[in-house]
Amino acid sequence: MRIVVTLLAVAVLGIPVVRAEDLAGEAIRLCEEAQQADATTRDRMLERGLELAAAAVAADEHDARAHFGLFCVQARQVEAAGLSLGSMFIVRRLHRTVNRSLELNPDYVDALVAKAGMLRRLPRLFGGDQAEARRCLERALALDPFHPVVRRYAVAEGLLAEEPVVFAGQNEPAEPGWH
Repeated sequence: MRIVVTLLAVAVLGIPVVRAEDLAGEAIRLCEEAQQADATTRDRMLERGLELAAAAVAADEHDARAHFGLFCVQARQVEAAGLSLGSMFIVRRLHRTVNRSLELNPDYVDALVAKAGMLRRLPRLFGGDQAEARRCLERALALDPFHPVVRRYAVAEGLLAEEPVVFAGQNEPAEPGWH
């Protein structure tokens, strides 16, 4: 039924089809760029990112990247606001969202490293878990030993002995949520 309605909307009304992966990609881009923005611009970017990520999840509940986009934006919002007892509910939702992303794609390196960063930085009261953070990081390192964020954390955790070599002109991606 959903396919028929979508095809009808495109054919009759000329409404363009927006894919969950496109919405998620834009939400993640905004999340990454918000890290470098001033507070007012950051807040606007994160609000728009939240709208896009929620739409991505609504468009495809089984898209790991959509759930990751939601996690990324919400994690940035929590970082900006700071932790308080009142944010405990939101932090629990962050745990569920990143875990859902990893249920859908257990090999999703960005989600693994973001979860590791979150678990490493949160106090135990909010679900912080150093041992689980290390396991996530080890798994991410095994999956993609050249991922720049994974390598940076692996060096910091003593899993790698040296910093990665960065070639001239190579752009290192911004770190999505909790890095």
